[in-house]
Amino acid sequence: MSLSSVISYYVQNNEEPSSKEFLDLYRSRVKPKQELDNTKAEITRITAILTGLQEKHDELLKVVGELDIVLSPMRRLPVDVLREIFFFCLSSDHAAPLHLSRICKSWRSIILSTPMMWSNLYVTIGSPYYPPVNGQDHNWRILQSAKVARQATFLQEWINRSGECHLTVTINAFSNFSSTHNPILEVLMESCIRWKELYCSDLPHAKELWMRFVSILRESGRVMESLEILKLHSLDCDSGPGKTYPHGLDSKTMPYLHTLSILHHSFSMESTKSNLTESSLERKHPIWPHIRHLTINSCFASVHALQTLDMCPNIIEAKVSLTVHRYHSPERTPIPPHHTSMPKLKALCVRELATSTSVFYNALDTPNIEMITVYRPSTVGDQAHTALLSYIQRSPSLHKFVLELPEKSSAHAKSLANLVPVILGCGQQISHITLKSIFKLDVPQDTNTLESDLYTGQIRLLLRSLAINPPESSGSELQSAIPLPNLQTLELLDLPTADEDILAFIINRRRAGAIDPDNVAMLKSIKATNVISTGQSRIDFADQVAKATQDVLPDAHASLFLDISYPYS
Repeated sequence: MSLSSVISYYVQNNEEPSSKEFLDLYRSRVKPKQELDNTKAEITRITAILTGLQEKHDELLKVVGELDIVLSPMRRLPVDVLREIFFFCLSSDHAAPLHLSRICKSWRSIILSTPMMWSNLYVTIGSPYYPPVNGQDHNWRILQSAKVARQATFLQEWINRSGECHLTVTINAFSNFSSTHNPILEVLMESCIRWKELYCSDLPHAKELWMRFVSILRESGRVMESLEILKLHSLDCDSGPGKTYPHGLDSKTMPYLHTLSILHHSFSMESTKSNLTESSLERKHPIWPHIRHLTINSCFASVHALQTLDMCPNIIEAKVSLTVHRYHSPERTPIPPHHTSMPKLKALCVRELATSTSVFYNALDTPNIEMITVYRPSTVGDQAHTALLSYIQRSPSLHKFVLELPEKSSAHAKSLANLVPVILGCGQQISHITLKSIFKLDVPQDTNTLESDLYTGQIRLLLRSLAINPPESSGSELQSAIPLPNLQTLELLDLPTADEDILAFIINRRRAGAIDPDNVAMLKSIKATNVISTGQSRIDFADQVAKATQDVLPDAHASLFLDISYPYS
């Protein structure tokens, strides 16, 4: 029996080997035992070498790291470039000056020597927490007072670091703030002459906070000589006449205010003009002729919106929400004829939340309007469609029409279907049309159900209606009635559109523009999101358009911008 067989046999049991086997096994052990000892010694030697190399590696890594820190490009950036980088941080983190100043001594020096870094104030007045009800109210208020005092000291230091810069102030007012005596409010108001932008956030007690501001301004005689932008949230007033706009909006206190936004404000107006100018100071120094940008997102009947715009002869941009208010409904009170002329208005955004918006459009006279945005649900009636179309057609400078469709149900398709005639009748001056859904719709990805889908069907109808029947070659005339002959840009945002419909539309308008450039503008840009693929693979639009138009456009890619995205692309 071989020696290996003997070893395998005795390893499997506990028997004693014979004397001869024992001697043979003992002799065979000498060589592997010597090799094992040599291997252990080699491992020890190599381990020592590896340990030394690891220590050397760590030392070199530390040296190289320190050299990289010293040679970092950040150290060589000019101070003005660093400041610009720091300014970009302000848009995402209002506490950026504090965070950046903790990086290193040089950065802290730059931050502290740059007043503009401290020109954005985010102030919280009051606490979102209510006092306890278990008898510890007194202790809680003591702690809150101490906290308010610390916050006031912090705010004062922040304002001091802003130097003489204009300030952008954002204020949160919680329910338990003290409007009569508040150290934070007092510190804040000391700098009001330097406020350039003021935002009162959407919290329940914004109205009381604003009225406290007005009271302090009137009592102290201060003038907010730098304020240009004012945005007020949640100024819910009591019902009834004379309880509408927030008081304190006068040109004496705010001589340079040109942008005003009033959001989520409850209106109850029977005599709008008298309500807007209630105090003697506001009558003597009305703010409205100075307003160039106005946003009122509120319960506004058409006649009230027109009366408000009447008081803003220099307005350039207006955003209003239209609805039927219980104090002035068409059923109860006949709407008087109205004519509102705004010769300087360039952009108008209308949120249509009622069926009586035709009064608003019929009264508008905006000869220099360039852009209109309409937020229109399916509840708007046919009269409003007709009035909107008439307004667009009598606005010779209007070139951009944006339509926002709010619903995410089948009414969405109904809204678009009702508005196709409005879009087609926009007139020769329209060069840019944007259709977008407020909600991203769940669209069918199965091509078998594509034909029956309501949304896709309405978009297909619109694109085919905008198509032009061109002649086979240049020299002939196109169809007599050309829909939107100056259309150069079309945007379909989050509206489910078949890619083959978009491709056919692009090719049609590009060919028509090349064949008859005197009557049809060349399509230059199209953007579509949430596009549905109708084939096995996605379309290469640039290549397909180039091939289909190369006979009339030698450089088919010239002046054509395509931004078309499929879901999850």
